[in-house]
Amino acid sequence: TQTADNTTSPRAVDKFTADFTSPAEAAKPLDELRGYMAQMEARESALLDVVTDYVAGATARIGKVYRTLGVNADKIAKSSTYKPEAVGGPFIAASAADLGSKVLAQKISDLSTELDRWETLKFQSTRLPLVKPMSPGHATSSTFGLRKDPFRKRPAMHAGIDFRGKTGSPVHATAPGKVIKAGWSGGYGKMVEVRHDGGVTSRYAQLSIISVRTGQKVKSGDRIGKVGSTGRSTGPHLHYETRVGGRAIDPVRFWKARDVFQEITR
Repeated sequence: TQTADNTTSPRAVDKFTADFTSPAEAAKPLDELRGYMAQMEARESALLDVVTDYVAGATARIGKVYRTLGVNADKIAKSSTYKPEAVGGPFIAASAADLGSKVLAQKISDLSTELDRWETLKFQSTRLPLVKPMSPGHATSSTFGLRKDPFRKRPAMHAGIDFRGKTGSPVHATAPGKVIKAGWSGGYGKMVEVRHDGGVTSRYAQLSIISVRTGQKVKSGDRIGKVGSTGRSTGPHLHYETRVGGRAIDPVRFWKARDVFQEITR
């Protein structure tokens, strides 16, 4: 309340000092608010740490599965074409001012990095040859590794797995990729080779019919040929190989990896 000479009345001063008897008392509500906000930041920071650690752990596990296949997880993540589906909009970088905290801004950035790597490796796992090239019911007649050569009767390395099948039985691509060879290839007979991501290739040999051409892109499950007995063969079957960087890898590793990938990413 102002007096006639524009000074504050004693009554108004008394009312103010009755509520705040000192500068410290006047600042107390603000200090309490600051303390509450600090507690909130600490709780959010701790929660972000938990989530980041969980994602990092899952990413490490999926990276170990890649290593069992001889695939470099870092390399495949850097070269990945993965993009989230059905999202967009202009880029506006988030700042500490938007979040009210430099600490939270950094932790959210760290979590975003881990999530991006996780999503990328999960996506790339769907582009590996994790399924079998023939429908269920086609038994294997020869496994990967050392065996007695069916022609020379001496120990020899078998670089793939043979599937029994009637001539003309369909053979399917085991992962998306690009056909890099489709034609006759020595002892392989009629063969198709598909290049997948991360230096991985798959080969389908002893075919009677080739249904694709060199340079063609295929999806997992696409028919690429039919079982035959061409090349170095004792009867109708599919000779199937998986290779990483040109080195033959037992296809069983990929089939086992499929189950682990599904368990980790579910």
